[in-house]
Amino acid sequence: MSSFLRKNVELIRAGLDDHNKNCPVPARAILLHPSEHAALDKDNLWGHPVLADDRVRLGYFRIDCEASAWDIERELALHIESPAKVPLRVLDPVESPLVARATQRV
Repeated sequence: MSSFLRKNVELIRAGLDDHNKNCPVPARAILLHPSEHAALDKDNLWGHPVLADDRVRLGYFRIDCEASAWDIERELALHIESPAKVPLRVLDPVESPLVARATQRV
């Protein structure tokens, strides 16, 4: 087991379990930044494919399902005005931080 996997396996499993508990659509894949996918050195965890996806920020993972909508949170924020005219801080609830980061390869 790679050091990267050992440090992040519990967190990824918790994210997968949380998704499957709270989303009516089952997870279909675990997405990682390409450099972290290489560091993970696994193509499958718990029956789910582990895929490299450059849309996932370095240091984060994402659980993908048929209900996934990339950037929907940012799109909604563009059309919602804050009542106090204070700029909205857009959080990304669909990406979860990893414990350890892989070294980004150029």
